[in-house]
Amino acid sequence: DIRGVENVGGLEVLWRQKHGAYSHWISYTFSNALARFDSLNSGLQFPTDADQRHAINWTHNLDWKKWSFSVAWNFHSGRPFTPAIGVKSINNPDGSIAHEVLYGPRNSARLPDYHRLDVSVQYHFKIGKMKGDIGLSIFNFYNRNNIQSRSFFVEESYNNNGSSQYVVGAFERSLLGSTGNLFLLLRW
Repeated sequence: DIRGVENVGGLEVLWRQKHGAYSHWISYTFSNALARFDSLNSGLQFPTDADQRHAINWTHNLDWKKWSFSVAWNFHSGRPFTPAIGVKSINNPDGSIAHEVLYGPRNSARLPDYHRLDVSVQYHFKIGKMKGDIGLSIFNFYNRNNIQSRSFFVEESYNNNGSSQYVVGAFERSLLGSTGNLFLLLRW
């Protein structure tokens, strides 16, 4: 039975403006989520996975004749993760040696900041009683490599004189790169 306390606080602000066919808005969110469990992290307080300190979203829309254009920029500060600090060797009862990743304080490091630009264009049309939209959107327009998570493992490597040693390897999962979407929507 693990018991603990999590404190979450934050602030969210949204500003929206419309000028005829053009509208834009910007939002900012500050959040702080810290937890403390007696049985984790030596009882010390640590940021939770939801501790994403800063988030900014800035969106622009323009409707012109039968066209709609949109641009949205998203930024999020890096999420916390637990860093690896080395390799721990364990002597098993059968005399073999096992190697494990040795971790630092829980969620004491942060992934790189996340940001992307999304763009979209749509054409609205009508044929008889049928209405439709055709468009193209591109997610992560400038193809930023945004890291979703980082995990660690033990791997064997060899130094210059051929002796083996155990070191920490890292594996990063990235979110989607630049991704296009062509769509057609028909209504009647």
